[in-house]
Amino acid sequence: MKRKTITEIGEITYEIERKRVKNLNLRVRQDGSVHVSVPYYTSYEQADRFVALNCRFVERAREKFAMRSPKKDGAVYFLGEELKLSAVKGEKFSACVGGGELLLTVTDENNVQAGIDRWRKEESEKLFPPLCREEHALFKEAGFDVPLPKICFRKMKSRWGSCTADCGKITLNTMLTEKPLICIRYVIAHELAHFVVQDHSERFYKILNIVMPEHKEIRKMMR
Repeated sequence: MKRKTITEIGEITYEIERKRVKNLNLRVRQDGSVHVSVPYYTSYEQADRFVALNCRFVERAREKFAMRSPKKDGAVYFLGEELKLSAVKGEKFSACVGGGELLLTVTDENNVQAGIDRWRKEESEKLFPPLCREEHALFKEAGFDVPLPKICFRKMKSRWGSCTADCGKITLNTMLTEKPLICIRYVIAHELAHFVVQDHSERFYKILNIVMPEHKEIRKMMR
């Protein structure tokens, strides 16, 4: 049976199963769906509260699975589009995108993944700063006094971005280059909002509602 409950990160749909267990258990599957097993005597209201209490776990798990986006052999993704991957060995690294294809020249034929990672970092360094300036301008227009941050670029395993407010710095995952531009904008806006509110309280999401009203729909795209 499926149920829906409202949490601080938005509505969560989950599958509930009554079984012979002592405790309430929550599991997030690789497709982002949520499964909850409960003792036979547990009410639906109790299950709803349990899911709401664990909504941040659900969010983190979904983000982690989203970073493991399925890849076909010989394919990569760039700004939401699939590219055919071709790699050749050469004396100097290069990367060229065109005609639905990524052509890599790598100095070691066994180091294609390192070449992809280097290409992603180079693209991040070109794409992210102007997008950050645009999102920063929206915060200023909305009346939020946030600094134009220093941006660091790094491949991360479990986060799309992070904010170090004391240092005026945000770090963005180079794997974001897989996602559509609107998703990159969302992550930047999310990190900029942390210069105003450093937790994920109701006030934090009110800020996102102002600068990016569609943020809930975009977050679903990230999954």
